[in-house]
Amino acid sequence: MYNDREISKGVSPERVEEFKKKTANSKNGFNFKAIIWAVYLVTAVFLLITGAIFMALNGMMDKNFASGCFGSGIFSSDDDKDNQGGNQNGNNGGNDDVSAMSDDEIENMVKESVIKGKWTVSDTAAPASDFSYEESDNYITITKYNGTAEVVEIPALINGKPVIDIYNDAFANNVYLKEVVMPDTVVYIRWYVFAGCEKLEKVTCSKNLILIARGAFEGCKSLKTFECGSENTGLRNVEWYAFKNCTSLESFVMNGKCNFGEVGIGKEAFAECGKLTNVKLAENVTYLEEFAFVRCEGLTGIDLPKSLVTIKYEAFSYCKNLKNIDISNVTTFENGAFLNCESLEEITISPDVITLGRNVFKDCTSLEKITLSEKKLGAEENGLAIQRYCFENTAITEIIIPGNYCSLEEGAFYNCPNLEKIVWLNSGKNTKNQYMDNKVFSESKKLKDIYLPLTLESMGWMEMDKINENLVIHTVEGSTGWKFAEENSLKTEIWDEKTY
Repeated sequence: MYNDREISKGVSPERVEEFKKKTANSKNGFNFKAIIWAVYLVTAVFLLITGAIFMALNGMMDKNFASGCFGSGIFSSDDDKDNQGGNQNGNNGGNDDVSAMSDDEIENMVKESVIKGKWTVSDTAAPASDFSYEESDNYITITKYNGTAEVVEIPALINGKPVIDIYNDAFANNVYLKEVVMPDTVVYIRWYVFAGCEKLEKVTCSKNLILIARGAFEGCKSLKTFECGSENTGLRNVEWYAFKNCTSLESFVMNGKCNFGEVGIGKEAFAECGKLTNVKLAENVTYLEEFAFVRCEGLTGIDLPKSLVTIKYEAFSYCKNLKNIDISNVTTFENGAFLNCESLEEITISPDVITLGRNVFKDCTSLEKITLSEKKLGAEENGLAIQRYCFENTAITEIIIPGNYCSLEEGAFYNCPNLEKIVWLNSGKNTKNQYMDNKVFSESKKLKDIYLPLTLESMGWMEMDKINENLVIHTVEGSTGWKFAEENSLKTEIWDEKTY
């Protein structure tokens, strides 16, 4: 604060008064801020208490929800079923939104069900002393099998706690093991658990198993069959390399229907299983990852569930004896999905198809009939393309392309030695961006007739010396197709876009 000496040094009385006012306002402001901070503090405490109450109530709801699922026969022990006194039809107790749950939430629910179950140890089970294991508050994780038995029945309980988890490499490269029996407490078979067990022939699956993890049975060269019974309602994932190079595997069966969301078959899960002839997948398997069944040369047919919508990169490539497969519900075919399936004879593509990738049916040399189902949309709305070399070197004699396909990309029908007719229908709408890329039908030397719609906007260059010189272009006079024919000295006929 200014004093008299400072005033005498030249500070005016007016500035002194101004300073006093500012000082007073500053003090009042300090009190006002204190009040604001107090309000903030009270509000924060209130929110914390409210949040705690909400979480507690939510936890109670989760427990009730879990009991509704597991109390209806899903992932429950036999003793649980005896005590249900209610719904035993295998549904989820009226909770239809389980598919929206995360993997962690589902796993926790399954574990909780097993932990609460009533289990007994079989008289034929291996002694606990044969295993190294980790003990948590509620369950056991087996980390290593130390015995030399040929037949191993894993105990349901160790120290009174259920054996839920068989951890990474627990039986890997065991030179004695021929048969494994899992109790119904087992939820997880982790990474490479039985990898390299070359004498392993038989596995009895847990009905509560939800995961066969990466490489779990890779290189089990004597394993002939693997079956999850109808009681298993939770196997959600067969992960990468799970049965890769199981060269004696003849049958893989998932009899149950998973009650929780999407089910998938992982990358190279059955790669190079050359004797695999019988595959049955769960009713709600939705995708097959890259190379899932690559080089399964013994596979002649497979019943795919109607739920399957995605076949990824080269999933069935080089399945040379695959002849019968229904893919009419699949909507996404990634590149090379059926590359070099040289025995495949007939396919039907869904009207709801989203992606028909590159080389999907390339070198399917016996493929004679392809049905492309039509969806009542204009090409611009659907935007669907037959991508590069999709049907190269197939045995088709004719192909009818619905009007909702917007493009034929490079080499789509390249080197189809029996192809005589291509019909591309008009969509019935004034669509845009329909085009035919380069070399679409080059080397298809028997091709006699191509029917092109008025809505076609552009055509790429063709290797004219590699097509039939008597080829006739059927289209509307003055259209893009008509001009292409004139420029390349091909015959033309006016087409009414109806008959062909």
